[in-house]
Amino acid sequence: MNSLPVGVPGRLVEVGSRAVRIIESGGGSGPLIVFDAGAGASADSWWAVLRTLPPEVRWLAYDRPGLTFTSSDPAADDRRPSTIARDLAALLDALGETGKVILVGHSRGGLHVRVFAALYPERVAGLVLVDPSHERMLDTSADNPDRAVSRTQQLPMAIASGVLLVAEKAPWTGLRSVWLKQLLTPKIVGALGMTAGHESAMRQAYRSDAATRATRLELTRLGPTLAETARLASDPTVPITVLSGSPQAQEGMSRRVRDLINRLHAELWRAPGTHQILERTGHMIPMDRPDAVVDATMAMRRIVSTG
Repeated sequence: MNSLPVGVPGRLVEVGSRAVRIIESGGGSGPLIVFDAGAGASADSWWAVLRTLPPEVRWLAYDRPGLTFTSSDPAADDRRPSTIARDLAALLDALGETGKVILVGHSRGGLHVRVFAALYPERVAGLVLVDPSHERMLDTSADNPDRAVSRTQQLPMAIASGVLLVAEKAPWTGLRSVWLKQLLTPKIVGALGMTAGHESAMRQAYRSDAATRATRLELTRLGPTLAETARLASDPTVPITVLSGSPQAQEGMSRRVRDLINRLHAELWRAPGTHQILERTGHMIPMDRPDAVVDATMAMRRIVSTG
C-alpha cells in the first residue's frame, strides 16, 4: 500500500521494509505526545481525544504491525512489549524525533509504553496510563489473595481468542463480520466522530487476514506480555498519571474485577503524576471521557515542561 484509502486520516511512513500508518498534529510545539492503543485497536481509537487536543500540542498516534493500515511483520508476531517498543523507537527515528516524548497508553498500550520507558529512559519525559493492563491482573498463583478474581478474567479472553482463531483460519464462517460489529458499533463510530469514508475503510481493513491475525496474537500472547512487563518495567523513573474506570460503570466487568484493577492501578502512579478514578466511564475511557484524557495529558505536559 503506497497511500491510505480516501477518507482515512493520517499518512504512511516508511520504517525499514514496511509502511507504518500515523496520525499527527499539523503543528504545535513542546514535547511530542505519542498515543498507543489497546489490544487489536488502531490509532483511530484515540480519535475523540486527538480532535480535541489544543492546537499548540504536538501529537502522534500510530497503528502497530498488521493493525488496519500498517504493514504486517512476522518479526512482530510475538507482540511482546519490547518488540513493540523497538518498533516505536524506529518510527520516532524515521520521523527525526530525538527529544523526550510523553507516552499515553490505553489498556494493553499501557504495558507497551511502560516497557518503552524502561528500555529507552532517555527518550521519555512522562507517562499517562489510561485504564492500563497490569502485570498481575491474571495472577492465579497460590500466594495471591486475589487469585479467584484474576481467574474470572481468563474465560472471556479465551473465548475471544477462540473466536478470532476461527475467524482467521476460516473466514467463510462469517465470524469476522460478527467481531467487526463489536469493534465498530454505531455508538463507537459516533463517539469517534468518523466520517462515512473513514468508517467504510476501517471496516474493510479490520476484515483483512493481517488485522484478524494481529488482534488474535495480541490477545493470545497476553501472558508473555504481562511477564515481560513485570521483568522490565518495575522501577519507573518518570512521572506517571493513571486514569481508572469507575466501579459503578456498567461495562461487562464485575465490581470485584474492577476493584482489583483499580487497586493495581494505584501501584503504578508516580508523583508529580496522579491516580484518578473517573466517573461516567468504564474501560473505554478514550471514547467515554476524552476530556479526562486531554486534561491528564495537558497536566503531564505542564509537569515535564516546568520540571
